[in-house]
Amino acid sequence: MPKLKPAAKRALSPEEQRKVERLLNDADTLSMFANARPGASQADLRKAVEDFVRNVSDRHAIAETAQALG
Repeated sequence: MPKLKPAAKRALSPEEQRKVERLLNDADTLSMFANARPGASQADLRKAVEDFVRNVSDRHAIAETAQALG
């Protein structure tokens, strides 16, 4: 069976980038992500926050579409 390639991640929108920066600059939020990933580098934490923001945005878009479709 051939291996599947991971889906390419979409680029963050400017609004999502601002959210990422705001989350990374908040000590409590950064601590939460760091505690969930012991030994993670700053780059790993940034990637985790970016993935989190991207996933939340995608879930909101799906929910809005579902609601619009009734």
